[in-house]
Amino acid sequence: MVQIVSKKIVKVFSVMIAALVMLGAALLFTACETNYPQIKMTVEFNEKSYELTYKLYRKMYPNTVAHYLELIDDGFYNETVIHDYQDAALFGGSYKMVDTDEYLSQIDYEAFVSEHALKNVTVWRDSNKDNALNTLVGEFSKNGYVVENNGLSHVTGSLSTYYNLDTSTSENLVYTALAAGSGKQYKYNCTTSQFMIMRASNSSYDANYCTFGVLADSKNEDRFNELLTAITDYIEEQSENDENYSFTEEYPTTIVDANGYFDDVQVTYNVPKRETAIVIRKVEVVKY
Repeated sequence: MVQIVSKKIVKVFSVMIAALVMLGAALLFTACETNYPQIKMTVEFNEKSYELTYKLYRKMYPNTVAHYLELIDDGFYNETVIHDYQDAALFGGSYKMVDTDEYLSQIDYEAFVSEHALKNVTVWRDSNKDNALNTLVGEFSKNGYVVENNGLSHVTGSLSTYYNLDTSTSENLVYTALAAGSGKQYKYNCTTSQFMIMRASNSSYDANYCTFGVLADSKNEDRFNELLTAITDYIEEQSENDENYSFTEEYPTTIVDANGYFDDVQVTYNVPKRETAIVIRKVEVVKY
C-alpha cells in the first residue's frame, strides 16, 4: 500500500515538474521580445572600428522595428557601405563595395527578401490584402500615424527609415496595416531597406520619416561623435595638402521600382571614395 501511494506521489510530482518546466519555457519565450530591442552596428572608417549599440522602440513603431530586425537577422546589412554622405545624415542600406571600377554594387532587395521570405507584411497591392508587397508601411505623422505622448525625433546619431523616390505626383495606391480598407499613396509606404543616421538633430524630418532607434547611452553617443570627428579630422588633414581635395565623389544611378508604381528615377549620391569608405561591417541583434 505504501509503495502504491509513493508511486502516485512520484507520478504527480513528475507531472507538476513537467508543467512548471513548460510554463517556464512559455514565459521565457514570451519574455524574448521586449519593448526595447537592441542592435549593435559595427562601422569601420580609416581602418578603425566603432561599435554603436542602438535601442529600438518596438512599442512606438512595431512594424518598422519588426521589418528592420528581420533584415538584420538575415544578414542584409553586413558589409554594406554608406552610399550617400550628406551634412544632415549618413545614408545606407542599399549598396556593397566591389572590386570593380563601378565601386558600388546595389543589393537586389527584392531577390533577397523573396529568398528569405519576410514575415512582417504590412503593405499590399490590393484591398483584399492577397498580394503582399515587400515595402514597409510608413509609421510617421504625414502618413496618418500617431504615437501616443509624441514619438521619437531625429536627434544626433538616431536611426531612421528612408526612401528617396520622387513620387510626389504619383497617385498609385497601396493598402496598408494602418489604413483599414482604404488606399494610401505609394510614396508613403515604399521604404525597403534604406536608413539614415543623423549627423545632427533635425526635427524637420520628423513628419516624413520614422525614427525608430536611438543610441543606447552616453558611451555610444561618444563613440558616434568619435566617428564624426575622425571623418572631419581626416578631411581637414587631406585638405591641408590638397586644396581641391574632395572626400566624396558623385555617383549617378537609376532607381527602378520593382513593383511598377513609378518610372525610373535618376539620383546622384555623394559617395565617400573607396580609400575612405564608411563600411558597415556587421549589424546584429543583441537583445530582442
